[in-house]
Amino acid sequence: MSNRHERSNSTSGETLYRILQLPRKSTPEEVKAAYRRLALRYHPDKNLNDPSAAELFKEINRANAILSDEKKKRIYDSYGSVGLQVASMLGEDGENILASKNNCCMKVLAYFCTIITCCYCCLCCCFCCGKCLPKVDQTNDNPEDIPTD
Repeated sequence: MSNRHERSNSTSGETLYRILQLPRKSTPEEVKAAYRRLALRYHPDKNLNDPSAAELFKEINRANAILSDEKKKRIYDSYGSVGLQVASMLGEDGENILASKNNCCMKVLAYFCTIITCCYCCLCCCFCCGKCLPKVDQTNDNPEDIPTD
C-alpha cells in the first residue's frame, strides 16, 4: 500500500476503495474487515517511527466512515468525492436526493448546470474563468487622483 494518498476531488469514486485495498463491489462485511486489518497495521501507536502512518491512518478512517455508511457509499459510487462534497453542502435533503436510486434528475441537473456555466464541475459558478467577477473600473489609473479622507 502506498504511504501517500493525495486527496483530490474526483467523479470516479475509486480512491477510497484503493485505500482500503478493496474491489468496488465490496460488501459491508468486507469493508469492516479491511478497515480493521489496515487500522491495526497503520495505527500511529504501532508506527512511532513513521510519521506518515498517522496520515494514512486518518485516510483509512475516512474511507471506512464513507464506505460503511450506505447512503454515503451510494453517493460516492455514483458521483465520487465531488458528489460527497455537494451532498455536504446541500445538507440532509440533498444527501437523500443524491443517494436515491433514481438519480436521473441529478444527472439532468448536472448536465443543465454544465451547459449554463460552461464548466464541468458546476461548483465554481463561472468564477474560475472570471465570467462572474465584478468589473473593475480602470478609468482612474493615477493614484494621485484618488481622494483621501
